[in-house]
Amino acid sequence: MSNHKFVVVKLADFKIPAIMLTIAAGAFAIFLTSGDSNNNSVLSETFSPTVYEDGIYKANLSFSNANMDLVVTVQDEVITSIELDGFDENERALYGDLNNNIYYINEYVTRTQSLEFPLNETVSASAKILMDATCVALSEEADANLTTTYKSPLLENHSGDENIGPNDIELSNDAS
Repeated sequence: MSNHKFVVVKLADFKIPAIMLTIAAGAFAIFLTSGDSNNNSVLSETFSPTVYEDGIYKANLSFSNANMDLVVTVQDEVITSIELDGFDENERALYGDLNNNIYYINEYVTRTQSLEFPLNETVSASAKILMDATCVALSEEADANLTTTYKSPLLENHSGDENIGPNDIELSNDAS
């Protein structure tokens, strides 16, 4: 006949593992609930509660070598598009960084409806200029303007050029 072996475990042997499991489950629950409140605060900072009147808003970007308008379209109190008007092929070649970043700004603002970048995101100078121009276009102040020393990366190589001054861009508000 075979011998049966029985394992005898005392209930007191489960006390410490049960306490450790309870502490781990509690810490995990606290972690999950605190993560939700942080995400809500990040979402509230990202999504702007501002409501805009329907229409087309413009901000003139006047560079030393180019002149164009940033056009913001608002429909049903929501920003639907941001684009550059009067931005011809020569200017697109000269200011390629603006050309590349206008698509990023359009996608970001229409998706989030926010006029501020998240704090943890690294953003190029031209994207910041375009976002500032969007803010100027949507500003309630009729005489809102912004002056900066932004230069196209292509122009920075030619710092001896007399056409390039310290204030390479000027933005002005023109609401339609």
